[in-house]
Amino acid sequence: MRETIIILHGWGLRGGKYINLQKLLENKGYKVYAPDLPGFGAEPIKNLHMNLDSYVEFVESFMEKNKIGKAVIVGHSFGGRVGIKFAWKNPDKVLKLILTGTPLQRDRSFSKKIAFVASKTGGKVLKLLPKGINNLARKSIYRTIGEWDYYKAGDLKEIFKNIIEEEPIKYFKELNVPVFLIWGKDDKTVPQEPIKQIAKISKAHFVSVPNTNHRLPYMNPDLFWQSLKKVL
Repeated sequence: MRETIIILHGWGLRGGKYINLQKLLENKGYKVYAPDLPGFGAEPIKNLHMNLDSYVEFVESFMEKNKIGKAVIVGHSFGGRVGIKFAWKNPDKVLKLILTGTPLQRDRSFSKKIAFVASKTGGKVLKLLPKGINNLARKSIYRTIGEWDYYKAGDLKEIFKNIIEEEPIKYFKELNVPVFLIWGKDDKTVPQEPIKQIAKISKAHFVSVPNTNHRLPYMNPDLFWQSLKKVL
């Protein structure tokens, strides 16, 4: 048996979304876990005040419960946020950290700041719009500010806001584990160019995967594997 791999899913998804990737890796001889994170799939949330540390603690408990000493952590999007802080707090439990589609830092351009303020005020700006276009405008704003996950958060909006208040980059810069960034070249949710720049000034290794996007690990597991196998 090769290394143990834990896949941490994206926001609004569940572990089962990555079943094709999990099966592919298991066929290659890896022990693979893809747990539902709290609030998704079959895993309930503890409370509405959860934050990034709450999810890190979940992973710690999951590893202890399953008697996993060390693992390769594959974090997709939101799961990568959890993986970064987990690896920062527990470098002795991480063989390698592999991130894909994970926002490492927020875009603080003026237009996005304005749009984000509008979203955090409960959509008061949007309420001034004609009713027929309100929902379309709301979707457009959240996509513009790179917070489509927030739009989809539903009852977990407060938890989501707690999580994105923490900038992953500050933990990323202090990581003491091997880090690999495997990115869909056409990722519009978390574009690769800023990530490539971060990789250049860090010890992380960046790989761009053509003909795929933010959904790379679960929509194109074979393509993901072609890059993943080179770093495992």
